[in-house]
Amino acid sequence: MILVTGGTGFVGRALVPALLEREHRIALLVRRPARLTEKGNILVRQGDLLDPSSLVAALEGVTTIVHLAAALPDSGLAASEVRRVNVEGSMNLARAAVGCKIVQFVHGSSAGVYGDGTTLGPRDESSPAAPRTVYEQTKLEAERAVVSELAHTSVAWSILRPSGMHGPERLASARFFHRICHQPVWIHGPAITLLHPTYVGDVVTAILRTLGRIDLHAEIINIGGPRALTYRELIELVASRLGVRVRQLQIPLRLPRSLGRLAPTRTRTLHDRTTAIERLTRSVVNRSVDISKARRLLGFEPYSLELGLDHTIEWARRERLL
Repeated sequence: MILVTGGTGFVGRALVPALLEREHRIALLVRRPARLTEKGNILVRQGDLLDPSSLVAALEGVTTIVHLAAALPDSGLAASEVRRVNVEGSMNLARAAVGCKIVQFVHGSSAGVYGDGTTLGPRDESSPAAPRTVYEQTKLEAERAVVSELAHTSVAWSILRPSGMHGPERLASARFFHRICHQPVWIHGPAITLLHPTYVGDVVTAILRTLGRIDLHAEIINIGGPRALTYRELIELVASRLGVRVRQLQIPLRLPRSLGRLAPTRTRTLHDRTTAIERLTRSVVNRSVDISKARRLLGFEPYSLELGLDHTIEWARRERLL
C-alpha cells in the first residue's frame, strides 16, 4: 500500500487518479478524515505530520510513502509555522518510516532550493543549493531532515525537485493567465529571466516511474518541462495560446537598488520582499534545471509545453477564472 501525504493538494489530486488507474492501493494521510470518504482502493488515515505518534498508526500496512504535503508560501502562515510543517513534519514522517520498516520513501521537494542562478546554464543535481525565500529554505531543510533520518537505513529514498509547476487546478496558473488577458503592456527590468515551466502531469509521471524502484537509493532528481524560456517568451507564448496580444517593453539599464522599493510583491516576509527587490538589480535570474538525470534513470520525457498550457487554459475557462 502507498501512503500519500498532500493527496488533496495540487500534485496529489493529479497523482491519486493515476495511481488508481494502475490499481495501486492508496492511503491518504489527512488531519480531518471526516472530510473524505473511503472508496474502492482509497483508504483514509488520520494523522498529523507534527504528531509523531499519529504517524505510526497511519503507516500500518504501508510499504511506500509519497510525501507531497507542505505549507505553501501563500498559505498565510508565519515563517516559523511554515518551517515546522515543512521541516519538522518531514523529519517526523521519515523517522516513522524507519520505525515502521517502510520500503520506499519518495519526497516531493522543489527546484527552488537552487535559488536564482546567476549564469545562463541549467542547474543539475550537483549544483549548489542557494534558496532565497523562506519556502525555498524550508524545502531544502526538509530534504536534509529526510536524508538525515533515512541515511544508513534500509529505506530506499528519492527526492524529486520539480521546477515551476503549472496545470489545471493551480490557481496561480489561472491568475497568471488572467493577468495576461487583461494587461496589454508589460514592462521588464534589464535582467534575463529564465523560467522552466513544468506541467503537473510531468511530476505525476516522474513519481509513477520512481515507485517500486528501490534501486534508486539516495537519489536526487530534477523534474522539468521540455524547455526553459525567458519570462518574455513565456508571456508571448501564453498570450498566443489565449488568443490575445501583448506589448512588452524592457528597461535597458539596471535600476539602482533604491528604486527597488517600488516593485510590487505578494511575498509576506521582509526577507522575501528583499529578494524580489534584489532581482531588479541583477543581469540574470535563472530558474532552469537540467533534466538529463531524470531521462537517464527514469526514462522521463516531459509533456508538450504548448499542450500543457492549453489544458490549463481550458480548465481556467471552464471554471470561469479567465
